[in-house]
Amino acid sequence: MVRVDEQAVVRRLGAVVSERVPPGLHVGFPWPIDRVDRLKVREQKRLSIGFEVPDRALGRPVNPSGREFFTGDQNLVNIELMLQYTIREPRAYLFAAGSAPDALRQAAEAAMAATAAGRPVDALLTTGKLEVQEELRRRTQETADGYGLGVTITAANIQAVTPPLPVSDAFRQVASAREDRDRIIKEAESYANAAIPAAEGEASRMAEEAIAYRDQKVLQAQGDAARFTQAYQAYRLSPDVTRARLYLETVEEIMPRLKVISLDRRGGQTPVDLNLLPRAFTAPDAKAAPSNGPASAPPASGTR
Repeated sequence: MVRVDEQAVVRRLGAVVSERVPPGLHVGFPWPIDRVDRLKVREQKRLSIGFEVPDRALGRPVNPSGREFFTGDQNLVNIELMLQYTIREPRAYLFAAGSAPDALRQAAEAAMAATAAGRPVDALLTTGKLEVQEELRRRTQETADGYGLGVTITAANIQAVTPPLPVSDAFRQVASAREDRDRIIKEAESYANAAIPAAEGEASRMAEEAIAYRDQKVLQAQGDAARFTQAYQAYRLSPDVTRARLYLETVEEIMPRLKVISLDRRGGQTPVDLNLLPRAFTAPDAKAAPSNGPASAPPASGTR
């Protein structure tokens, strides 16, 4: 009886008479004339390299065997590899080697040594792990085909890459320093990405404000110049009227901010003369204006 997931190899008196017996019920000679080897060709078989898979049923813990390999940058590391494969050719798997799993283990170790020697330790630990695993699968498959083992390597998974115990602390410190370096670089890049646009925006704003301030001052100066020119032209046409207007405008601008107090220093015997403005424009000479205390008429030159 050959089960659904199996194929059988039948030997008669030691010679193979059928190398691919399909699932089902078959008839043959009894042992020792016929010998039937049943193989599960659809099963994903696993082969551990560098460690032993724990067996809870037998109470067997993980037992690293300490497979050490040299990397391309002259570092010594322990590598634990899990190989997965299926049986492609039952007859070759049975008779190509005394033990197909042992031959496959040696092929995987040779592939691991060649792959690790061509790469730095960082590629095995972090960045190049997937590429290393694919190269391991390819190299192991080529070696297995060269041996004629009749297997198909489906996956080669690196379980762990660890330094030897005496230098494990140094490796951890180096890894921590590398992580800190990467973190600081990313923080600096993030700060630069935030600070540079802000600085550029601030510079653009200051430039726009400077241009606006320049335009404002230019327009203001042009307006002041035009207003002065108009005032000068008006003064040339009628000096007296323009002089009086300018005086009144100046007083109107100044007076709201001043508090005007009129004092009589003679005890009320002399009235205060508040008719100052007409006298300022009609007095031919500053000395002709009467002096009745502090409230006296300004000289005619004060209105120019």
